Amino acid sequence: MTPRPGSGQGRPAVFLDRDGTMIEDVGYLDALDRVEYYPWTVDAIRLLNRAGFAVVVVTNQAGIARGFFSEAFVQETHRLIDARLAAGGARVDAYYYCPHHPRGKVSEFGTVFDAIPRTDKDAITRPDPDKVFTNKYLPPKEERMVAK
Repeated sequence: MTPRPGSGQGRPAVFLDRDGTMIEDVGYLDALDRVEYYPWTVDAIRLLNRAGFAVVVVTNQAGIARGFFSEAFVQETHRLIDARLAAGGARVDAYYYCPHHPRGKVSEFGTVFDAIPRTDKDAITRPDPDKVFTNKYLPPKEERMVAK
């Protein structure tokens, strides 16, 4: 599955949702002790890693805009998930999260926009799948999805 050198193809990737796919969906996750892993999470991600896929997590985190938790908490949650995965020999290559909600209390995140991935810490909200899946740049470990 590795692209041929010089073929112009990027690394194959799998995009996963976080809540309800990697961990139990508990509603607005607002405390680390509420993180509950599925029994297959570590093994499944490790298999994807070994198969040569970049594993990218894309997750809606509207609780930021609604004032239920902070961006720092989302990043802390991702570090907790990373530690659990690393203990089992697995890894996530990148996280993207959307902090927006149309009825958000935090004015910075109170609107939902269409945007495209960027590498300068301004990334995506409701991405155009063609633009995400053809993006050949694998972003830094954590990106926030924000409007243009």
